[in-house]
Amino acid sequence: MTISYSMVRRDVAQACSAMSTKSRWYLLALWLFLVIFTAGLNGREIMHGSMSDRIAVLVPLIVAAMIFVALSWFAPVLRARKMILRDVVWTFGEDRVEQITDVSQAQLKWTAFLKYRETSKLFLLYIQKSQAQFIPKRVLSEEQMTELRVLLSAHVKKA
Repeated sequence: MTISYSMVRRDVAQACSAMSTKSRWYLLALWLFLVIFTAGLNGREIMHGSMSDRIAVLVPLIVAAMIFVALSWFAPVLRARKMILRDVVWTFGEDRVEQITDVSQAQLKWTAFLKYRETSKLFLLYIQKSQAQFIPKRVLSEEQMTELRVLLSAHVKKA
């Protein structure tokens, strides 16, 4: 099976976003820690203080939440802007996978992929714990998607 397409920034942004879900959870955990820490230090002002005391405590939390949202949503887009977009050709065989771009060529055994994941927009083929190659679904027909699912499930562990 052969898949050929030109990368677009939207594909790269979607792949970066799909691969960065753990960092979003870390940011959320950091924000929750900040909320709990602030509430612990300023609990009295929050519960019994004047409105200006409450605002003085809550404004940093709201600002931290806005920073969290901005980092979560815009980081993949910013990473995608740095990517050089290329034409890509994937060839899937029974014993190996070949990826060819206009500047490189790689032949990989199926065992090179640790796992794969399917999202609503793309297939992610992980070559390291947090690094993956991707194939956008927009370039695949229904028949190709089915064939790719069969090949991936036969050779790679699903995430």
